[in-house]
Amino acid sequence: MFSATESSFRSMKQILSELDMDTDANTIFELKERAHMFCARFLGGAWKTVKIEELQLERGGMSNMLFLCRLPEAYPPLSNEPDKMLLRIYFNPETESHLVAESVIFTLLSERHLGPKLYGIFSGGRLEEYIPSRPLSCKEISLPEMSSKIAQRLVRVHQLEVPIWKEPDYLCDAVGRWLKQLMQTPSGSEEFVIPSCYSDSAPKIITCADIANELDFLKKCVSKSKSVVTFCHNDLQEGNINFYGTSDIYMGNILLLQSSSGNIITPSIAQQNSASSINASRLVIIDFEYASYNHRYARFNQCLHSLATV
Repeated sequence: MFSATESSFRSMKQILSELDMDTDANTIFELKERAHMFCARFLGGAWKTVKIEELQLERGGMSNMLFLCRLPEAYPPLSNEPDKMLLRIYFNPETESHLVAESVIFTLLSERHLGPKLYGIFSGGRLEEYIPSRPLSCKEISLPEMSSKIAQRLVRVHQLEVPIWKEPDYLCDAVGRWLKQLMQTPSGSEEFVIPSCYSDSAPKIITCADIANELDFLKKCVSKSKSVVTFCHNDLQEGNINFYGTSDIYMGNILLLQSSSGNIITPSIAQQNSASSINASRLVIIDFEYASYNHRYARFNQCLHSLATV
């Protein structure tokens, strides 16, 4: 497996950090040069012969930077290499601190056919399979038939034996780190007004100190839990459950659906298939950047929260 040099990665990350979000990625030659290098080294075939200026890039993603890399029609695959793939560069500080575990998890999911194929890992990012799909909506998740299909996929995730830290403390520790970062900013000393819709179950105003006390209380409660500890996704909301088999362009957490008129459209599954007829294998759970061992009930609570927003 080829790997990019550390200096190459730093240069690429610097390019991306200086890139305006409205800038067309195809107009930044240095960016395309780095993307071409990764694709050529990991995929070979036509990716080695395509000219840098002819490589096609589309950008997506939120906490991480994601690029859909395409071969132009003039450069068909020479063997079994894909004609398009995703280049992911990590920009999420939480992901970077969790990078080894996240890479192990993605590799295992790829080998078990529970996620996209892995084409290559390099310092600070990876190349992965592009799968035309789209995220489910809250309303679609609320359908009993669809919830059943999601459960069928989730149980396979819970059954995985992953060679990472087995103590169910990652999420509480992560929240503690985020809170510490917040307290070091000017907002850390402010009072936060809670929306009135929560007035029956929450105070009107909270501070970082209140959150810290609540986190300590939560840790004590969790430590006494008798719930089974399994490998968990920890971020199972509608944006991270994808439906295979559409012509949509899905990139990370951003869905780009272009009609002939250029309008953004989001066809529902009901327009294409009834929920009861969908095979569970057409659903894929993505973005395992917060995955860890956790109490199994945590997934149930998160699903309830998603349904409550419908």
